[in-house]
Amino acid sequence: MVSVSGISSVSAQEPQTRTLKEQELVDMLVGSCIQSTRGCNPEESIKKVKEALNQGKQFKIISTDNFPDDWMVVAVQGIGGGGAWEHVIERTRRQNLPIITEAEANSRVADLLSEHMGKEIKA
Repeated sequence: MVSVSGISSVSAQEPQTRTLKEQELVDMLVGSCIQSTRGCNPEESIKKVKEALNQGKQFKIISTDNFPDDWMVVAVQGIGGGGAWEHVIERTRRQNLPIITEAEANSRVADLLSEHMGKEIKA
């Protein structure tokens, strides 16, 4: 199940951002695993972040104080954890239902909310 949380209307101007350093990103990933009720292993996520950084990608953070008043901001969150139950996976295969990635699901959730609200999601 996927939900949308952290929705807030936030000017047309670009807000001030700060580019996160590698150690800050690693700390966030480790910290989120510590806080997680089921626990997790952040190694795969850390590997992906380091690969993205090596490709020249940047991760930026925006203070909530700097969000323009007319922006809509969405954070897509997963509820539950541990992946799908085996019987759900098997039923999906038997019924030849389409399977989408988590990234595709998150994008669809954001797009549907934007369409429903009639407002562009800025962050």
